[in-house]
Amino acid sequence: MQTPSAQFQNAEIETFVPPIRLITNLSFSHFVELTRLEEPLKRTFYEIEPIKGNWSVKELQRQVNTLLFERTGLTDKDVITETDLENALLNHLQEFLLELGEGFCFEARQKRITIGNKYYRIDLVFYNRILKCHVLIELKTNEADYTAITQLNTYVSYYRKNIMQKGDMPTIGILLCINKDEAFVEYALAGLDEKIFISQYLLYIPAKEKLEQFIRQEIQNRKRKNKKTVAEL
Repeated sequence: MQTPSAQFQNAEIETFVPPIRLITNLSFSHFVELTRLEEPLKRTFYEIEPIKGNWSVKELQRQVNTLLFERTGLTDKDVITETDLENALLNHLQEFLLELGEGFCFEARQKRITIGNKYYRIDLVFYNRILKCHVLIELKTNEADYTAITQLNTYVSYYRKNIMQKGDMPTIGILLCINKDEAFVEYALAGLDEKIFISQYLLYIPAKEKLEQFIRQEIQNRKRKNKKTVAEL
């Protein structure tokens, strides 16, 4: 099997995507991002992959920023992306649910919501049948910052206003940030001033230490798997 970049390099035909295909499948915002890529082969790669994967502009930006093109030709994939981590968690969903605690039910991945006239995607959505509330999980492959926390709080506020049903308790957000092999967990608790609910929350939402340990283990497992695959090849 060849990497996408190797396939391009070995192709005898000119590496370009027909304009009609680009216009049909990509938005103006996609084109804005693509024009920033000066290397023709790299730009072609990022023209093809969003069409194949139906990427949003946000996903295109994420893949460019995490060096997807460069990593397709690496023999040792040490860079962990948010998609990598998301896939790892879903591949071990049962174990992850046990780490989360009692009552967690998986509901959606890359949940699409509309705020104003913009589309956003929430990485993972769960519902806790004991707490009777949604739990939103956002994954970041960099350190926690104001932007990441604000983004999660925006999603939590959206769910509380638009998704909560009668009898539901306020939505909770969990931010998982990974910097190299370290994991950081933060909870979005804005507006939670009900003492009884906070007490329940402390009982049924996992401790930060347990989640951090689980994420670190998933990162190490993925690295070992990648190295084993390369050795076998």
